[in-house]
Amino acid sequence: MKNYKVLGLLLLFAFELSAQKNTQKGLMALKQHNYGLAQAYFYKDFKKDSLSAAFGLLNYYMSDFTAKNDSAYHYMLQTNTLWSRTPEKNKASIQKLIPISDSILIALYIDLASKEFNEAVADASIQKLNQVVLRHGNTIPALGQAATQVRDSLAYQQALSVNSAQALVAFIEQYPNAQQQDDAKSKYEFLLYNELTSENTEAVLVAFLTKYPQSPYNEQVWKRIFNLYAADPTIEKFKLFLERYPYAAQAQKDDAWRLIYKRYMQPYSAEKLAQFKLDYPAYPFLEDLVQDGALLLKKLYPFIQQNAFGYMDANGEVVIAAQYDEASPFYQDLAIASKNEKYGLINKKNEVILPFQFIEITANLDGFLLEDSLGFYLTDSQGRKRQEEPMQWEEAQQVLEAFSTVSVADETILSPYLKVEKNGKFGLNQNGKKILEPKYDVILTDSPTRIITAKQGKVLQYFDSTGKRLEINGLEWFLNAADMAQFNQQGIAVCFKAGRYGLIDQKGKMRIKSIYDMALPICNGVWPVQQKGSWGLLSLDEKVLLPQQYQRIIPFSNYGFLVENTAGLGLVDAVGNWILEPKYKTIKSFGSAYFLVENENGLGVYLTNGQALLECAFQRIVAIDEHTFQLTTSSGLAYYNVLERKLIVLKL
Repeated sequence: MKNYKVLGLLLLFAFELSAQKNTQKGLMALKQHNYGLAQAYFYKDFKKDSLSAAFGLLNYYMSDFTAKNDSAYHYMLQTNTLWSRTPEKNKASIQKLIPISDSILIALYIDLASKEFNEAVADASIQKLNQVVLRHGNTIPALGQAATQVRDSLAYQQALSVNSAQALVAFIEQYPNAQQQDDAKSKYEFLLYNELTSENTEAVLVAFLTKYPQSPYNEQVWKRIFNLYAADPTIEKFKLFLERYPYAAQAQKDDAWRLIYKRYMQPYSAEKLAQFKLDYPAYPFLEDLVQDGALLLKKLYPFIQQNAFGYMDANGEVVIAAQYDEASPFYQDLAIASKNEKYGLINKKNEVILPFQFIEITANLDGFLLEDSLGFYLTDSQGRKRQEEPMQWEEAQQVLEAFSTVSVADETILSPYLKVEKNGKFGLNQNGKKILEPKYDVILTDSPTRIITAKQGKVLQYFDSTGKRLEINGLEWFLNAADMAQFNQQGIAVCFKAGRYGLIDQKGKMRIKSIYDMALPICNGVWPVQQKGSWGLLSLDEKVLLPQQYQRIIPFSNYGFLVENTAGLGLVDAVGNWILEPKYKTIKSFGSAYFLVENENGLGVYLTNGQALLECAFQRIVAIDEHTFQLTTSSGLAYYNVLERKLIVLKL
């Protein structure tokens, strides 16, 4: 029996040796590129020697001629299994006939895995890349990782090309470890938001918020819901938004409250602010109300800094930063400002009330006059247009007059006489009765004493109200007689006799002899006269109020007389007392209570009693209201508050 076993082993060994020779021949045929013969040799060995045949077919299917990776993988597995089961004492005999070893099988395995990976990448095949990961991921981790990354990238690009939330959520679920997860989730949220809210209705938007309370786009959804209400920007709409959505995003609730306040505060006034606090006690920005109340009471002044205008308060603190090309004072609560050569209106909070789109804006008693390329528009004091259609200039002026509430009393003194003309001469009638024959060149009837003054040739004649000639003889008509020859309320008139000026009364008595070369009308009981080129002032009783030593004297409104000598202009009152010494280039009335004066140092302001408010030092002085002057200096703008006697300058 023992002999039979030995014989059997010898026969088996001989059989394997014969089979390995077939594999050896097949491998040689492969080197000679005789692929059909090689395959035939390998298949002959299957029944005799599966290991050798599997190894041969592995090499066959890995050749460039066949390149069948799946078949190669099949025979790779079979070869590895059979080789691992082969006793070590038999491996040496097999290796003498075929080139098989652990290292060779490892090299073939790595080569096969690389071929599968490269083919999957070239085909951009997710299925093949999955197969590489499953077959080789654990054995060759680097290759598995590379295949995984390429597969995930391909899958992500395919999902993006579909461009739907469904495609992206499928990717997210199928490839939970993909590097693109964060980006995919972000794009998924965006696409989901866009798809489910494409119909921009309140119901659709609210449904999205309800279904996806954690969506990163809920802030956008709240903005869109709010904008639906803001399309009709009324207080009622914003109140409705707050009532319906007490759980809305805080930013939109804040916007609703602020817009309620903004619309309520038209016109913008302290009275409105007080009422708003009563009507809306739940307003969440109480500190803003305090600040707005303080701002409403503040007086703001334009300043200029680096060629731009802003506004400061009475302490010189900046309230509105320099940003405008031009800036007016505030008219009540609005100011005119310009940017890029266009004008608009702003309030004290620097909110634009009318956009910067007008060619010009000017203030008037009741509001503003706007001009654009189409014409003119009128607004009220809060910048609200009185009409939407543009007007022409003439029409705008007519409307302005209609809106004006200022009325001026008619102080014209009606003459009781009717002037008649005949052959270029004039006469007078009264109630149909002839008073003066039409034979005079000039007739004057507006004397407060009711005495009629007439010119006949070169002679000046006087008549009472009945036409009876007064016995005032030897008087000549003279230049400016219409202003000076009529009797004033004191019954005194300037007369001209023998080429000289004097004063007479109604009886013809000379009150001041005719000795003066030139004279002006009597003013406030004082008579300016000139003799030998110099001017002085006389009272009506010939008392010298100002000696005749001045170059010029001019009546000056209700204050007295401007007096000029070589030192400059001065001002005296009606009795010759100096209000301002003669040292100025100009002296002008400045409102009802001030004088604007100028000397070599610039402009200044004095009270009507001669007291200095602002010494001469300014390039320009403008009254912006009853108690405030705007001052221009070489360094910018400043202001002077008369009531507080305070100079206001920008704090740097």
